[in-house]
Amino acid sequence: MKLTKTLYCYLDDEELKELDSDAASLRLTRSEYVRRQIRESEMIPTPKMSYTEFTLTLNYILDRVESVADRLWHKVVFDVPMLREALRNIEELIPKIEKEMKKCEAETTE
Repeated sequence: MKLTKTLYCYLDDEELKELDSDAASLRLTRSEYVRRQIRESEMIPTPKMSYTEFTLTLNYILDRVESVADRLWHKVVFDVPMLREALRNIEELIPKIEKEMKKCEAETTE
């Protein structure tokens, strides 16, 4: 098999060290090790969920938390009601995401 395609992957120092260690333990080159991991990996389908909805909701929550942090840092005002609202939004969102993930897992095992 002639290898003609190049794949670029950026790792930090710790990740590269771990990759090299794992490859060396199997007496493989980095390239051989990565190709082997790809061949032997089990692909898991992406959950069929409304990523747009979840992304918009998460962005809204993050904006609220960022506003709380910004006010606390710059104005030394701790907006507890806004933080409580953001936390309540998170508590409401997590079960929705977990439900979607369980549906995906059920579809995968069928």
